[in-house]
Amino acid sequence: MKKTGFAGSNPARVSIAAGVLLAATIIMTTSCSKPMVREKKSLDLASVSVVSPGFRQVSTPYSVIGSISAWNEVSVISETSGRIIAMPAAIGAQVASGSALVYVDKDLRQAAFLAAEAAYAKAQKDAERAASLHQGGIISDADSEAAKLGETSARAQYLVAKKEYENTTISSPIAGTVADTFVSLGGQVAPGSKVALVVDVSRLKVKVLLPERGVIRQRVGGLVSLSTDLFPDRSFQGHIESISVRGDDAHSFPVEVVLQGDAAKTLRAGMSVRLDFTEGSDRKVLLIPRSTIVGSVQDSEVFVVTRTDPPQTGGAAAEGLAPAGLASKRKIVTGDEYGTDIEVLSGLGVKDLVVNGGQSLLADGQEVRIVSEGGSDDTH
Repeated sequence: MKKTGFAGSNPARVSIAAGVLLAATIIMTTSCSKPMVREKKSLDLASVSVVSPGFRQVSTPYSVIGSISAWNEVSVISETSGRIIAMPAAIGAQVASGSALVYVDKDLRQAAFLAAEAAYAKAQKDAERAASLHQGGIISDADSEAAKLGETSARAQYLVAKKEYENTTISSPIAGTVADTFVSLGGQVAPGSKVALVVDVSRLKVKVLLPERGVIRQRVGGLVSLSTDLFPDRSFQGHIESISVRGDDAHSFPVEVVLQGDAAKTLRAGMSVRLDFTEGSDRKVLLIPRSTIVGSVQDSEVFVVTRTDPPQTGGAAAEGLAPAGLASKRKIVTGDEYGTDIEVLSGLGVKDLVVNGGQSLLADGQEVRIVSEGGSDDTH
């Protein structure tokens, strides 16, 4: 009887056929499982959307409200005591530096001054005679020294009496206008009493505080626009006189603006004005969406994705999958906000990919897949 199947076959041929079949099975299994493994891995990654920072032209004028003040303002203080016998300068009077504002009764101080003046003159002559006698050997060294000391003491008493006598006339230390008086004719004054207020309105100024991001774009001599509700149809000008080199605890810097032209002639000390610092306000800044910030603006951080599977070279993208990347947390320095965007001062460039969606659950160094990518229209 004729046998069929493998029973009558050559064992070597059967072994070879089995090997070929096994190899083909392995190859097919490997080729089929590779995209499945990649697809599973891609699906397991966190999905994020990214955006690239971009430059944009913006205008950032700083507007603040301030109060006009006189160029100089001095409270005149009495250095003597006594009864007021005359007040030659009334409120509103124009006075020069050194002009008398108040006269205090001076009789006793004048008498003391005259006595001290006479004693000093006598001591001077005594010292001169003693020096001459000492040279001739008539008096001793001790007598000569005593005469010199007597002159010095008399001179000191003379200077004190003179100053007290002069203090009976209370004068203005600056040229200006008497804005207010705090004493009355016939009243008493004491050392330290406020007598009058004198202001120099030959120039007017406004002192305001600017935030650190605004003050860095200002310069001494820069023009400032001023406006007030008292003259709604008029605009005034001033210039920056000084910018403090030191800020306060709130990171604000004192800036002094001097009024010029019509402003100095029309406006008065004590009026409220609005100041617009427009110089240097037009600039090109690097922006990212405010929503990319992780945490607070004061301590800004973002997630930046580095591609590990670029779409241009195949890989996952070549097989229809989203490109993969590695998300790392990065500290940045931010500036002003413009709508939904925020300025980046340092820490990012236009080629960076910043996570704009899905960052709330990310961890530093986590693998991600990019599902959407955006950027700015102006990156030059």
